[in-house]
Amino acid sequence: MIEFVALVVATWRLTHLVVYEDGVFDLFTRLRSIPFLAGLTQCFKCASVWCGGIVLFCQLAKLQVVVGILALSGLAILLWEVESVVLHPLRTHSE
Repeated sequence: MIEFVALVVATWRLTHLVVYEDGVFDLFTRLRSIPFLAGLTQCFKCASVWCGGIVLFCQLAKLQVVVGILALSGLAILLWEVESVVLHPLRTHSE
């Protein structure tokens, strides 16, 4: 069960990176500018299918460290978002 939750959170994190974030050295911005990949990265729901496949491949290929890093990062971000809404509703998201 914990492994499944880690895969879900890792998939969410990778999808969020690909669709919404610039990334280190604008990596994800550059990926979104490639015509073939642009269509795959415009929709969060569509991108989550492809990102889920990548995360599952990493898990099956014994690359759990990649899945773990994505899951920990994703969970930290989700908790930060919850905290900002519940404990600090007036705080801006630019922090």
